[in-house]
Amino acid sequence: MEINFRILNRRLHGRAAFLDVLSESRNIQVYLNTDISNFTEISEAPLGTFVRATGEYFVTRTGHNTFRVSSAEILHIPQRILPVVQDDGINRYNEI
Repeated sequence: MEINFRILNRRLHGRAAFLDVLSESRNIQVYLNTDISNFTEISEAPLGTFVRATGEYFVTRTGHNTFRVSSAEILHIPQRILPVVQDDGINRYNEI
């Protein structure tokens, strides 16, 4: 399966990374590990970067639906970092 997404947030965990992304107007979680050749490039890309990835969906131990990336490429790196719009302390990414 192939998806295109925009990176909203990232959590690095050694040899793995979880990205909160916006894909087709919905927020999903993406899992990356060092098995992909450009792991460092994707996991350290600035927030707001557009990425195309292939992989499959799975459910984590905590019950989150997650997309496991088998290959990825950066489509566009923004010149300015993605702003985080907050309303009463809740992030509102979809309203940007």
